[in-house]
Amino acid sequence: MTTKLKRPILTAQPMLPTTKKRFLVIDDDEHVHRFFELCFSEEYDVRFAASMEETLLQVERDEFPVVTLDLNLNGESGLEILPALHERNRSQKIIILTGYGTKVSAISAINQDVFRYLEKPFAIGELIDAIREGFSRYSEERSREREKACSKTDLLLLGLNRKEAEIAHWVVQGEKNQEIATRLSLSKRNVEKYLEKIFSKLKIRSRMKLEKRLRELRGLIE
Repeated sequence: MTTKLKRPILTAQPMLPTTKKRFLVIDDDEHVHRFFELCFSEEYDVRFAASMEETLLQVERDEFPVVTLDLNLNGESGLEILPALHERNRSQKIIILTGYGTKVSAISAINQDVFRYLEKPFAIGELIDAIREGFSRYSEERSREREKACSKTDLLLLGLNRKEAEIAHWVVQGEKNQEIATRLSLSKRNVEKYLEKIFSKLKIRSRMKLEKRLRELRGLIE
């Protein structure tokens, strides 16, 4: 019998900065959480969610190149979460982990652009390889997207001024605030203020939303 989580996953306390690659485990079994902590926390920054609500809070706050998703969440299908995940980050690699696999669920997962589908019990090596390959594929695809995502001219079409467009350009290339500040001879705080203005003008709340807006613009131009 699985042990269901009875405590909230998220807290109001800020996460400490980390350089580890981050991935999200969506599963309501506490034993599964402990398994991932034991096997992966040394190499990765592993986060957890046990419901649709907790998942949305996590993906709104952070970018997750790789997500593992259990198909049975408190008696509901984990496949119901897939559209919300894709809406927020189409590039992320979703790995289905399930002990209740059926041909119907497998076909549904594949049709919804799932990266891997692993039925329990699976070999730990299969999961390790899937996660590593997921990060590798995500990085490659995001690099190609960023190359095509925008020019500073495109950013001006969104109503940004030249300095805002320049900062937004480097944001889309994946640079951090301090890196942008150094590149443009600004203080980190000034970069943060510019980002606040950019997000306000475009009515968005995150870097991922900025990239999404630019991809939409490129689609209209092309």
